[in-house]
Formats: sequence, structure tokens, C-alpha cells
Amino acid sequence: MLTVTVGYLLMLCVMTMNVWMLVSAVLGAGIGYLLLCPAVSACLAVGLTIIAME
Repeated sequence: MLTVTVGYLLMLCVMTMNVWMLVSAVLGAGIGYLLLCPAVSACLAVGLTIIAME
């Protein structure tokens, strides 16, 4: 769902021909990915461990 939202946001930025909007959307998605990737991976690992224990 998040990937689709970012894709539509990038499409909108390209269609408006505003370079700064496009740059900010790409940087925001990249920084958000780098900051949240360890947290999401940790949550998935804990969830898979709980499921395996059942």
C-alpha cells in the first residue's frame, strides 16, 4: 500500500513539472526507508518468532 502511495506521489510530482517537489518526494521516501527499515525488520522478526512458537 505504501509503495503505491509513493508511486502516485512521484507521478504527480513529475506531471506538475516541479523539480523541487520531485526531489523532496524522492528524498523523503529514501530517508524514511533508511530510518524505518531496522524497526520494521525487528517487528517482523519478533512476529515470525511468535508464530513459529505456536
